[in-house]
Amino acid sequence: MRKRGLPPTHQNQITRKYAETVCSVARDLDSPCVDLWTAMELMVKKATNRAPLAVAAREGMLGSDFAQASGKLRNIFDTQLSAISPFDGYEIYLSDGLHLNANGNKLLYKLVVSEIVTKWPELRPY
Repeated sequence: MRKRGLPPTHQNQITRKYAETVCSVARDLDSPCVDLWTAMELMVKKATNRAPLAVAAREGMLGSDFAQASGKLRNIFDTQLSAISPFDGYEIYLSDGLHLNANGNKLLYKLVVSEIVTKWPELRPY
């Protein structure tokens, strides 16, 4: 737990590596994976009109996989965000730099439902 007045100890690059590892293990196990980290990076980029770490770090590394994933994510979200903030836009989805706020939970819900419907279309909730 972070004490008041101290800077956050979570670093985006460490979180990126963790997310990449989780998705890699899921692929190895032929299991679905919800990549919330990349989704938030793409949505923050859209909201702030800047290239976040995900684009710079992953576009070259994953090539067409990343392009396919980002296209899929763009199709999931139709919300047009337009916010620029002193926290790089992450407060749109995170309450304290780590934990999801209401918007972050909505984003996660959309990703989970999309993954379920993709893998098991008969479970479509709507």
